[in-house]
Formats: sequence, C-alpha cells, structure tokens
Amino acid sequence: MTSAATEGARERILRAAGELFYGKGIRNVGIDEVIARAGVAKASLYKHFESKDALILEWVRQQHEAWRDHWVAGVMARADDARGRILGIFQELEESAIDDDLCRGCLFQNVMVELADAKHPAHQASVEHKRAMRGFIQQLCAEAGASDPEGLAYVLAMLHEGAIVAGVEERSPEPARRAREAAAQLLP
Repeated sequence: MTSAATEGARERILRAAGELFYGKGIRNVGIDEVIARAGVAKASLYKHFESKDALILEWVRQQHEAWRDHWVAGVMARADDARGRILGIFQELEESAIDDDLCRGCLFQNVMVELADAKHPAHQASVEHKRAMRGFIQQLCAEAGASDPEGLAYVLAMLHEGAIVAGVEERSPEPARRAREAAAQLLP
C-alpha cells in the first residue's frame, strides 16, 4: 500500500468520524458505523487509531487546527483594527448560524458535555481550544486598548459561547447579532 493510499484512508476515517460524531453525538456512534461510512476495513481504522478515544482526540485536534488556520484568519481579515475584529467574531457567528435541524452547535462544547470526565484527553483538548480562543480574544482586547484585556476577553468569550447555545435553541442568528451588540457596548 502506498503512502498516499494510507493517508487517504486516515483522512476518510477522520472525515466519516467527524460527520457522525457531530451529527449523532459521540456516544451514539460505534466504530463499526465509522468503518462503514469511511469505507475501510476494521484493521485499517486500528492501524491509524488505537481506539475510539484516540480517534475522537485526533478529530478534536484536527478541528482545532482548522479553527486556528481558517477561522482566525477570517476574523483578522474582517477589519483593520482590533475593535472591528472583535465584533467580527460575532459577525462570523451570525453569518454561520444555521437554522435547520442539522446544526448541533459548537463541537468543542459538545465534546466537553458528552465526555464529561475532565481527564478524558478529548475533553482536555476541547478545554484547551476554548482557552486558545479566549487568548486570541484577549490579544485583540489588548490591541483595542482595553484596561483589563483578560477580564474583557473572559466576558466576550462567555457572550460568544452563550450565543452559540442560544442560536441552537432558537435556530436563528439573532443571539449572535444581540451578542455582537452587547460586545460593542463593552469595547473601548
């Protein structure tokens, strides 16, 4: 088997697992379902991932990297100043809100809830993602001239998290719009 074929199987497994984990919930998806969706043999899955937990962890890490590579760049491109970029975080959320039954909210929130054991590696990776996001917001708050960038970032991150949950509940971008309005009032 060539290296490209091996990498292809790994990526198919991760894509299938991610679709299923996000769409149905991690605990509701078995390895056999991932194998069937990916179109690989069981041996192929275990060649790349020693367990379901290892697969979940790699999926969470992959999603964090995608966030870092694409979402952060998108927010940075929204405005030339830090204040505009912070508001862009909420605008991004508002624009990406899906009002159908396929939207299950933030996958990192979902992982922390489904894998509630704080020692679970995927739970820990999700917590680290949220800390990285808050750190990014804190950096923008400092650039915007906030007197307490850490405190403001904490509050803005909570607004963002709450807007995600409310958006799922309401199936609407309205919570993100309102969170953006609240953030604008908090910014220097």
